[in-house]
Amino acid sequence: TYHWKEANGNTLTFNANGGSNAPTAVTANGNITISEQKPVRNGYVFKGWALSSNDTVARYQPGAVYNLNADVTFYAVWEKKASAPSVPETPAPNEDNTDSTDTAVKDTKIKIAGSSNEFSYHSTVTFKAEVTNDAGKEIVWYVNGKEAGKGPEYTAERVEESFIISCRTQDAAGNTIESEELNITVRNDIISVIIAFILGIFGALPEVYR
Repeated sequence: TYHWKEANGNTLTFNANGGSNAPTAVTANGNITISEQKPVRNGYVFKGWALSSNDTVARYQPGAVYNLNADVTFYAVWEKKASAPSVPETPAPNEDNTDSTDTAVKDTKIKIAGSSNEFSYHSTVTFKAEVTNDAGKEIVWYVNGKEAGKGPEYTAERVEESFIISCRTQDAAGNTIESEELNITVRNDIISVIIAFILGIFGALPEVYR
């Protein structure tokens, strides 16, 4: 018995799935090379071919080998192109001669106030953060790279060794703002230790980093 299907093979049909310029259908048996021709669609990028018009992931690509053992329809898979970013409008000139910087977003800066970086052995030292254009965010203190406290001030009690201190906060947009690191020297030679011992007996006022 003569079978027309066996003589003519199976058909692979291409559906542009909303686009145009789909490849011509192919009739064959066994392995074929998928046409290199790509469909087009305004506002979309062609991603490849799938077996369903609803698929969002392409399973077959142009130029790939496909085993055609039954009648099949390939549907184009599309990805919408990203919209171009909008260009902000240029503000109108300030006609009333007021200072336009009054409402502008200003940079937040933070530093540790004061100038002295050297303290006596067993001093109690209070450091104060100075914030420019404060966004009202929490201030975090770091000693030798480790978090040591929170708040506008940090007190180091009865210091014995030199250390590095810094602080951080955030601006209105949530960006982390860091102060410069300060190298604090603690005088811990034998004479300084003896003086601290004597002062400890009679009492001494704490040093404040201002």
